[in-house]
Amino acid sequence: MPEFSSRLLCFLLLIDVAVGVVNDGGFVYNGFSSSSSNLLLDGAAYIGADGILTLTNTSLYNGQGHCFHPEPVPLFNSSSKQRSSNRTLYTTFIFSITPRRSSISVSGQGMAFVVSPSHDFSRASPGIQLGLVAYTEESNTNNPFLAVELDSVHRMDDLNNVRVDLDSLQAPIDYASAGYRVYPYNEDNFQPVSLTSGDLMQAWIDMAYDGASFRVEVTLAPFPMNTPSRPLLSCKVNSSTIVGDDGYVYVGFSASTGYAKIAAHQVHGWSFMVDEPAKPLDYQSMMAHVHRSRANQYLYRSLLRWLPATLSFLLLLIAGSVIWYKKWRKNRAQEEEDHRECEWEDGLGPRRFHYKDLGRATDGFSSHRLLGKGGFGRVYLGVLANEIFAVKMISSTDSDQGMAQFTAEVITLGRLRHRNLVRLLGYCRHKGQLLLVYDYMPNGSQGRTYEFEAPVRNTI
Repeated sequence: MPEFSSRLLCFLLLIDVAVGVVNDGGFVYNGFSSSSSNLLLDGAAYIGADGILTLTNTSLYNGQGHCFHPEPVPLFNSSSKQRSSNRTLYTTFIFSITPRRSSISVSGQGMAFVVSPSHDFSRASPGIQLGLVAYTEESNTNNPFLAVELDSVHRMDDLNNVRVDLDSLQAPIDYASAGYRVYPYNEDNFQPVSLTSGDLMQAWIDMAYDGASFRVEVTLAPFPMNTPSRPLLSCKVNSSTIVGDDGYVYVGFSASTGYAKIAAHQVHGWSFMVDEPAKPLDYQSMMAHVHRSRANQYLYRSLLRWLPATLSFLLLLIAGSVIWYKKWRKNRAQEEEDHRECEWEDGLGPRRFHYKDLGRATDGFSSHRLLGKGGFGRVYLGVLANEIFAVKMISSTDSDQGMAQFTAEVITLGRLRHRNLVRLLGYCRHKGQLLLVYDYMPNGSQGRTYEFEAPVRNTI
């Protein structure tokens, strides 16, 4: 029983980490997965198989995406049910903004961390409104918000800045160029960063609530890097429109693109706590997600690069294999045919002529070499190396009669020797064509000698 209880406790802890929930309004997402489906997503926002929360992608024109944690955060003391005068919201997240093109001037509109009494921004507009304010309104009085904006457009003198906005994007409460300081008391060592470089960056945001206002501090640095000791900006924001009578607020993200300014706004990890610093994100888990994503992208690009050449090579290989196989089958069939002929000819005595030699001797079995024709074929005059002979081409070679005559003449005449018989010099069998080679008799009756029905010519 104790073993079962311990296993159950471990299982519940695993579920707690996977869903990203921590007691008293806190949570940690070391990358996102299907278990993060409790997050409230709308618009273009989605969680990819690579564990990355994407608010907008590089194919979305004039679109917006939102993601909010489903549970509101209480800004009153949970024990007394009274609004506390000293509650602090701590959050840190790792993000990236990757423009569709490498030029910063065509990056997306930006993204923001948002605190609001509602998570419904369906009436808001994309583009420069960042999915927080409608085109027809200068401020969102129906759904007020406090936003820490990662700005990548020309709203300020510097298009690469961090802003704190309240209910409107027209005039920020405070803003600063994006970057960090290595040494806290040295103003000259400010290191600027490009928000639209596509590189991973980490933001730390502290919001100290005193019952009437928030003290907002924002810190920014490349990932992975320890938290700089000096915040990038610090300002005070009136909270009267943000915190309602119930004392609850929602926390999340918003991002948008325009018709010409398009970028992938992504969150790779997110940690949030109330009244104590946000728990550190697991860098190893984060980098595992990043490396896996980059490895998949590299594999995909390599596949696109080499796929045409690979397919062409495979097609050539298959075509070559088919040609080789057909040629091999043809040669194999010829070898089998030659083997059968050799077996058939083992008992024959006369010489075997090559078909090419007989064709050359008869000028390709030309009509002017024709000596005569009869019921069983034609006879041609052949001359080869000063040797004169007659070539009898058996007709109806496919019939049993033609084959029987051919076999009989070869076996019988090949073994007989008589002064009244024409001597059989040899034979030829080529692709079903049967030929007999005899001594040529220039002064004899070719019709009687070769048993032809019609008179024959006796001209050399």
